[in-house]
Amino acid sequence: MSLVQNYNPDACLNNVMGLAESTKYFNVTTILTTSREYGPNGIMLPEPMSLLPNSIYIARPGQTNAWDDERFVKASKQSKRTVESN
Repeated sequence: MSLVQNYNPDACLNNVMGLAESTKYFNVTTILTTSREYGPNGIMLPEPMSLLPNSIYIARPGQTNAWDDERFVKASKQSKRTVESN
């Protein structure tokens, strides 16, 4: 959250948690992912990870686009949900 400067960090967290709560309520397969945890983007927020303990977590080594990470693509395909890559 250290890079959230033009948006209220509390509002950002509330939005993230709203999405996480929705995925839990509707039983949506959830993939949580980060881009270079110990870089400027920071670690995954602990709140959604706590709320969704059975979610898939992928720490990417710096790719901005999650679709560039083979593990993310594989997890998406295994979820059997329709996915689109832009």
